[in-house]
Amino acid sequence: MKTIHRLAAGALAGAAVLTFTAPAGADTPYAQASALVAPDGSLENGTNIIRAWRVGAGDYCVAVDPSVNLEETQAVHATPAGHNHAVRVLSVHVGAPMCGDWRVDVIGVHSRDVRDRGRDTAFYLTVS
Repeated sequence: MKTIHRLAAGALAGAAVLTFTAPAGADTPYAQASALVAPDGSLENGTNIIRAWRVGAGDYCVAVDPSVNLEETQAVHATPAGHNHAVRVLSVHVGAPMCGDWRVDVIGVHSRDVRDRGRDTAFYLTVS
């Protein structure tokens, strides 16, 4: 019985590692869009992403391709990239007002430290 539990735990751990480390530009079959955004807001790599830009310290906007249906999106997730230990919280907002009213297919990303101050950081964004 212990062997079965060890095999199951090993399989789950392996699947978690493989899922978590997929790069933003990789083939993401369950994602509508994905991106790697640099600390200055530039788009380094992306799938179904039109552009990205920095609004202010720790505040970013990411415009998705019109083929991405944000109304029926199951999840939008941002993960810090690199080794920026000052960033403690990344939050996402579909249709963020800080990005302007010119488009409805924009996602706002806020990067904050423990004192709730904006901190520039690179991040991965996934829309699924």
